[in-house]
Amino acid sequence: MTRSIARVSVVALLATAALALTACSAIDPPGTDPSGVWGDSAPGAAQPYLELSGDGRVTGSDGCNRLLGDWKGDGRTVTFNRLASTRMACEDVDTWLSGAASGRVKDSTLIIYDTDGSRIGELKRSSDVPSATTQATSSAPVAGDANPALAGAWGVSEQGKPHLTFTDAGTVSGSDGCNLIAGSWKLADGVVTFGQLVSTLMACDQVDTWLGGASTATVSGATMTVYDNTDAKIGTLERAS
Repeated sequence: MTRSIARVSVVALLATAALALTACSAIDPPGTDPSGVWGDSAPGAAQPYLELSGDGRVTGSDGCNRLLGDWKGDGRTVTFNRLASTRMACEDVDTWLSGAASGRVKDSTLIIYDTDGSRIGELKRSSDVPSATTQATSSAPVAGDANPALAGAWGVSEQGKPHLTFTDAGTVSGSDGCNLIAGSWKLADGVVTFGQLVSTLMACDQVDTWLGGASTATVSGATMTVYDNTDAKIGTLERAS
């Protein structure tokens, strides 16, 4: 009788452990890839969202201001680094996402925490595809075209090298060789105008961060010439894709 009871107890314990493991797997499946789009990134939606790209970049919006920075994760937890934002004031918009310091994936939800470890909000996964800014490609613009195709990569995407990636949705992101850059763009009469550019604020020795001063640009063939807010030429970028 005692052995039977012992066997029953062991079986019950094993069953309980199995259920616990199953429950944990359902909440935090191993191998979860946090990269993709979290929240509503539709143009004009004015909703908080984050786009986590496979190269460790994060861009998005708190519903009012653009966000830009780095991220790293182990598949279920995400840590945000160098998260910068524009400084617009928007009435009746809760900009809670600008305080993001980390996140945790639970099923199809990314739970966001601040620097104190307090839960401040959550974002639903809307796409498994990494940031559109890293996916966009287009044919090279034709020299002399008043309205060249811009979507795609310009410059060399390497450490210490300036580069930008444009999307057809009117967003732009990249690096000045030291700091990450993100914002918006529009094209009129052959002139590219950058708007709401935001960048991180690292100091890098021996890196010329001229691209951080971009205000406008023009395109001739596969070359983009960039100007500052005084219309002075500050550099060029060659089309990469």
